[in-house]
Amino acid sequence: MDRVVALNGYLNVARQFSIEPGQFDCALFVGGWVDTLRGTDYVERWIGRYRTLTEGRRLLKAEGIRSLRDLADRELTSVGGWVNAQPGDVALIKESALCFGINGCGGMIHVVSPVSGLDAVPMDRAWEVYRP
Repeated sequence: MDRVVALNGYLNVARQFSIEPGQFDCALFVGGWVDTLRGTDYVERWIGRYRTLTEGRRLLKAEGIRSLRDLADRELTSVGGWVNAQPGDVALIKESALCFGINGCGGMIHVVSPVSGLDAVPMDRAWEVYRP
């Protein structure tokens, strides 16, 4: 599978959604991408189970997952910082809180923004990068 072509298709679909915890948020956005690459449906069991990010974190904690970093460490392979990123890798970004994004081409990370839906931030905002 050509990850760049697959990512472009995935982003075209993701552009149709607006942020809504439990329906479309950073974890579900990235989880859907990982499912696309792996041919799995892991994310399906989370959709609709929470309405706030606080509720989502509680659900993760109930499964022994303490943070988004813990989730990424369990499910993905760390490749280090942003200098090792390839298109389609998952970025963990530290803003006011940790959030996920997907590394694209041209030095940008695709993220879900509460203001604009799908957005992009510079690659150097990646705190850690993971390979699905």
